[in-house]
Amino acid sequence: MKKELVTGLLTLSLLASMLPANAAAAQRTAAPEAGLVQTVTGGETEQDGPQADSGEESGGAEQTGSAAEIGGTPYDTLEAAIAAAKENDVIQLRRDVELDASGLANGQGALTISKNLTLDGGGHRLFAKEGTFTVTGDNGGGPSLVNVQDGAAVTLRNITLDGGGAAKHGLNVYHAGVLSLENVEISNCRWYAMVVNNTELSVDGLTTSGNQWGVNIDQGSRVTLANAEIAEGDSVVFEGQDDSGSLTVESGSLQNIKTQGASTGGTITIAGGTIASVSNEAGAEVTISGGTVTGQVANSGSGSISVTGGSFTTADVEDFVDPGQTVILTLDPAGGSCQVKTLAVANGAAVGDLPAPVREGYRFTGWFTAADGGSMVTADTTFDAAATLYARWEQESSSGGSGGSGGSDTDGDYLITVDRVTGGTLRVNPGRADKGDTVTITVTPKTGYVLKELVVTDSRGEEIETRGAGEGRYTFVMPGSRVNVSASFARAEEQEKLPFSDVSSSAYYYDAVRWAAEEGITAGVTGSTFAPDRGCTRAQIVTFLWRANGSPKPSSQENPFTDVSAGSYYYQAVLWAVEKGITTGVTSTTFAPDALCTRGQATMLLWRASGSPQVSKAHPFRDVAEDAYYEDAVNWAVHSGVTQGTTGSTFAPQDVCTRAQIVTFLYRAQA
Repeated sequence: MKKELVTGLLTLSLLASMLPANAAAAQRTAAPEAGLVQTVTGGETEQDGPQADSGEESGGAEQTGSAAEIGGTPYDTLEAAIAAAKENDVIQLRRDVELDASGLANGQGALTISKNLTLDGGGHRLFAKEGTFTVTGDNGGGPSLVNVQDGAAVTLRNITLDGGGAAKHGLNVYHAGVLSLENVEISNCRWYAMVVNNTELSVDGLTTSGNQWGVNIDQGSRVTLANAEIAEGDSVVFEGQDDSGSLTVESGSLQNIKTQGASTGGTITIAGGTIASVSNEAGAEVTISGGTVTGQVANSGSGSISVTGGSFTTADVEDFVDPGQTVILTLDPAGGSCQVKTLAVANGAAVGDLPAPVREGYRFTGWFTAADGGSMVTADTTFDAAATLYARWEQESSSGGSGGSGGSDTDGDYLITVDRVTGGTLRVNPGRADKGDTVTITVTPKTGYVLKELVVTDSRGEEIETRGAGEGRYTFVMPGSRVNVSASFARAEEQEKLPFSDVSSSAYYYDAVRWAAEEGITAGVTGSTFAPDRGCTRAQIVTFLWRANGSPKPSSQENPFTDVSAGSYYYQAVLWAVEKGITTGVTSTTFAPDALCTRGQATMLLWRASGSPQVSKAHPFRDVAEDAYYEDAVNWAVHSGVTQGTTGSTFAPQDVCTRAQIVTFLYRAQA
C-alpha cells in the first residue's frame, strides 16, 4: 500500500474516532414536539400530457397536482394528508415531495409522524429541500428528514428518503410503538441512514447508500432485519442497550455489525445473510447461527460471542464454539478455490448443503473425509467432532462433440449444448468456449411468438446469469464446465404484462421499461416496482450502459478508483466505462458511485458510449451554454431523437436524471 494512502486512511480513522456516537448525542437533545407535522412543500415529478417528451423530462418543474391521497381523496400536500389521516389510514403518495427544514432544531424532523398510519410511497421519494438542512457543532446538531415518534405504529413502504447530502438522518425513530419498513431506500444523509430509539422495528426490504453510517440501534430497541442491503462500512451500530435490546439479522447484505459503549447489553442473533465482519466491543451477547461472515469475528468487550452455525470465509471461530454442541468443519479445496473456509454445524446433526468449489479445467465431484480414500460427505452426513473435508476433482476432457446446436466454433475446452425448442430458434456462438469467454445466444422467435424464458445452466445444473445485448441477443460468461442452453416461447397474445405496479401502460416510458426488463438491463428496484421517478446514481447509469452493450468483459482489471470495490455489482461496468473513455471518474482516484447523475452528465455518458458522434446542427436550449462540457452531447441527443428537452427551449441539464428518463434515453439510442 502506498504511503500516501496509508496516511489518508489513518487520518480518516482519527477523525472518525473523534465523532460522538449518534445515540448519545440524541439523548442530549430535547425530544421532538409531540404531534408536530412540519411544513412539506411540493416536489419533483413527471408531468402528464399528450406529448411524451414534455412528460418525460419535466425534471424540477413546479407541481400543481395533489401530493397524496387517502382512500381516493386527494390532498395538496403531504402535511394535509397526515393531519387528516384517521387511525390506521393508508396515505398513498402521488408524486415526489420536497421536505423543508427551515427553522428546525436538532432532533426534529422536516416531517414528523406521531399517529398510527401507513405511508405508501408508490416508488416516489421524500427529499431534502436545498439550503434548509444544516448539521453543525461537535455533536452533529441538526434536523433529520423524517421523525417517527410518540408510540405511533407506522408502516413505510415503497418509498425513498433522500437526505440530499444535508439532512442529519433519513429516519429518526424516537420512542415509537412499532415501525415496519417494506422496500424502503435511505440515501445521502450526513450521519446515520436511520436511528432507532426504544422502538420495535421490523424490516422487510431496506437499502441504504451514501450515508456516513447505516443503522444505529439504541435504548432498548428490538430490531429484525430481513432483505436489508446496507452498504455503509458501519452498517449496524448497536449501543446504549439494556438487556431488553435486541437485533436479529435474517437475510440481506451488511458490512460491519458492531456493539459499542461499556454499558451496552442486549442480544444480537445472526441467522442469515452475508456479513462482512462482526465486532462485539461491549457487553452484548452475540450468537451466530447461520448466514455467511466473509471477514473477522472479534470479541473485545465484556460480552460474548457464540457460534452455533453459519459459514466463514476468513475468520477463525473455534474460540467461540462449544465443542459439545457445535462442530467446526474445515474445507480444503485441494487446488481449487472456495468462498467458504469453515462451517459450523450442530453436533450430530446433518451438515446440509455444502458449498461447491471451483477449479479451472476440473469438475468437482464432491467433498470427502480424506484427501485420498475416505468417505463422501452428503447433506445427510453427521459429525460429532471437528473434521477437515477435502474436495475431489475430475479433469475435464478437452476432446468431444461438434459444439451443440447452432454453434459455429469448435475450439475451446468446454462444450455448449442447445435443447430442441418450439416456437423459435436458438443459436450459440461459439459452440465451445474456454472459462471466462463471452458466449452469445441469438434468439429468433417465429412469427406470432415471443421469448418466454431463456435458461443457461452449468454441469451441476446451476443457473448462469445472462445479459441482454439487444436485437434478440444475450450473452453469458463461460464457467469452467460444460453448459446447456434451453428456452421456451409463447404466443405473443399470451405474453405476461409488465410486472411493475408503478409503470402505467400509458406512461411515456412504458415501452422503454419493457425493453430494459426483457433485455436484462434492469429488473426494477423490487420484483413489483420500477421506481421510475427515483434519481439514478452514477453506478446505475454506467451499469445500464454496460448491459445495453452486452456486458463486455474489460480487457484490463486495473481499478483506478478507491471507492469502487471488486465485489460491487457495478465493478465490471465501471472498468469497461473507463476503458472505453466513457468516464474518468469525478477525480483521478474516485468514481462517486452513489452520487445522483444530472441530465447533463447522463447525456454525456450516453453520447460517449455511442462513440461521441459530432452533429453540426445547433440545439434550441437557452440553458445549455455554448462552452458547456455536455453541449455536443445534447446536440447529438436532440438530433438523434433521444430527447427533446423539458420544454421547447430548456433542457434542465442540472436536474437529477430519473430512472425512467435514462431508460428512455437508452431505448431511443438503441433504436
